[in-house]
Amino acid sequence: MDEVELKIHLEDKFKATALLKALEPDNKVLPAGLTIKSEVSNSTIIIRIKSNVKVETLLNTLDDLLTCFSTAEKCLRSVEAEVET
Repeated sequence: MDEVELKIHLEDKFKATALLKALEPDNKVLPAGLTIKSEVSNSTIIIRIKSNVKVETLLNTLDDLLTCFSTAEKCLRSVEAEVET
């Protein structure tokens, strides 16, 4: 079994919680053999992935997760910029 722990440090707990909630829909339907557990601790998103499948599937899942995170973070920054103006 392979395990990955990803920690993403953010500016504050509000942003970490908002971004984690944005990722949740993508983490509900997973390939068989993968589990994802996530939480916010202070201002850090912690994502743990366990895999009983090929390492390539695990890497693809990580890539998808990071792509979704990047998109969600860009959206949040865009909203913040609109609020500030």
